[in-house]
Amino acid sequence: VVAAIAVEAVVKLVALVAVGAWVVWSVMGGVAPTLDALTPELLQLEDAFGPRWAVVTLLSAAAIVCLPRQFQVTVVEATDERHLATAAWMFPLYLLVLCVAIPPIAAAGLAHLPAEANPDLFVLALPLAFGAEALAVLAFLGGFSSATSMVIVAAIALSTMVSNHLLTPIALALRTGEAASSGDVRRILLSGRRASIVAIMGLGFLYHQ
Repeated sequence: VVAAIAVEAVVKLVALVAVGAWVVWSVMGGVAPTLDALTPELLQLEDAFGPRWAVVTLLSAAAIVCLPRQFQVTVVEATDERHLATAAWMFPLYLLVLCVAIPPIAAAGLAHLPAEANPDLFVLALPLAFGAEALAVLAFLGGFSSATSMVIVAAIALSTMVSNHLLTPIALALRTGEAASSGDVRRILLSGRRASIVAIMGLGFLYHQ
């Protein structure tokens, strides 16, 4: 699971940095014009630090303990305390690189795309608008890998919770006598997690439909 998340993170980082670099040198014409385009007006300061900003910040901070996939990676998959020392500098550096690539993309999208264009799709819309199909495919793969990893981790985390706290206690309660005390709990856990994963993915598909 951790290896899959790591690969997804690298693919997403490469895709976003590639689009950001392409925007700076191919769309904006260099570093200096890009910096000129990054005016304070882009921040929309009158709205940036309002109630919405406070709520989003609070939700982002709470996500580390509230979202199943965040808990899975931070707690369940943390097998060595030494990994925290690496994560303490690598994760902020990862976020910094992502944040450096975003402002040029935002400035180029506002300058060159229609006013009704969705800002969340600037990373994909800009290469398509300028005929850079290969870069658009890379951007799509970055987003697709990110979504895939999110679904996988969330499904595993939720299936663990469902099997540990719902299915396994119910299964053991239904067994009587010696079978209840000496039953194959491992088999029940594995079967419950597999069934939970299938059920969660099925419910997600039905919700999408």
